[in-house]
Amino acid sequence: MLVDQAPRFSALAAIITAAAFALFSPNTARAEIVRDFGFELKDPKAYGAYTVVFSERSSDTTGAPVPPLTRYSLRFPRGMSIRREALTKRLLCDPEKLRRFKNTRVCRRAQIGAGRAEAELLSSNDQRVLSAPIPSNLYLFLAKPTARGSVATMLMLVIPDASSPIVKTIPNIRNTRLVGEAPFFDDPTADGQFGYRMELPPAIGGLRYNILEGKYSFPGVTLTKRVRGCRGSRQVPRCRRARVRRKRVFWLTRPKCPASNQLAFQATYNYAVLPSLALTREIPCPKFPS
Repeated sequence: MLVDQAPRFSALAAIITAAAFALFSPNTARAEIVRDFGFELKDPKAYGAYTVVFSERSSDTTGAPVPPLTRYSLRFPRGMSIRREALTKRLLCDPEKLRRFKNTRVCRRAQIGAGRAEAELLSSNDQRVLSAPIPSNLYLFLAKPTARGSVATMLMLVIPDASSPIVKTIPNIRNTRLVGEAPFFDDPTADGQFGYRMELPPAIGGLRYNILEGKYSFPGVTLTKRVRGCRGSRQVPRCRRARVRRKRVFWLTRPKCPASNQLAFQATYNYAVLPSLALTREIPCPKFPS
């Protein structure tokens, strides 16, 4: 059966002509997606504790919605890993319990950080659901591995800011509390620059979103470990009197500082309709007091 192809080619030619006109017209604004992130390691302590501060931002130069991500991953410097002592059941957040109660109190021992973000909600055709972004408070907890091959998981409890005008006026938003998962993987790169990798969720609770601006602080958790020792003497090498001392242990190990004295962090952004983007940011190595 023969079908006249002329209308189809005519339509295609019209689309190409229109696209070319839009591309080369001097009055047409070209969309440019802007992504950026930053890390800071603050308040280093002699016993190894430090605070991690992470910030992120995104925008479209034309004011259009930023296309949603299909994958969003962060890489951390080599040596910056979760201590085995922190992955004990009594210290970890129970994911099912957090989803059921959606309250910070149920996982208070496992809270490693908190922050605030403004996000635009996106529909299935990548359009804004609301005219203004939703400001939310985030509470971050350490949990057992929830993804195959992961070593641990960061749980995120997202609570819209009830003081915001847009949240006040929409009960469905005001009464919503979402729980997301971000698994950690021990995935060192061949060049030895990066160790752990964290995968952030492109959707939470079935809602697709884009973070326009966010800042999160991770003081982490410090454990108290009992260490058994022994007191003897050179003349009597056997243990005459056992002693127990307490040792503070931070949940993260110190990153290994390279010769450049700069620690590298990397963010990778993957889209369905745009090329992937990888950004690397460097910061000075923190100086731990002796």
